[in-house]
Amino acid sequence: MRRRTVMRVNVNWSVEMESMQNHEKIKGIKVLTFSHAGLSFRCEKELKVGECFIIDLPFASVPISVVRRLDDRYGSLFLNISTEEIALIKEYLYKDDGRSVLMEAISQF
Repeated sequence: MRRRTVMRVNVNWSVEMESMQNHEKIKGIKVLTFSHAGLSFRCEKELKVGECFIIDLPFASVPISVVRRLDDRYGSLFLNISTEEIALIKEYLYKDDGRSVLMEAISQF
C-alpha cells in the first residue's frame, strides 16, 4: 500500500452528492476523512472507480472523482477546483472551532 503524504482530518459528516453523468442524487453519504486533495466516504449505493460527483460538504459543494473502493468505502480526489475553493478547503481543514479539529492520526484508507 502506498504511504499517505497528505494530512487527513477525521470527520463524521452526513452529506449528499449528485452524479455528474446522470444527475442522480445520492443521499446518506458519510464522509470519514478529508484533506486538501480529496476525501473518503461510505456509501450504500455501489459506485464505480472513475465516476464523478458534486458532493455537498458542510462548507462548499465540490466535484470529486472516485479513485478507489473497498466494500462500501470509497476514496476520491477533488476535480478541477479553483484556487479559491482550495483556499476554502485548507481554511476549513486547519480550523479549530469545535466543528473541524485537525487530528494527529492519518487515515490509511
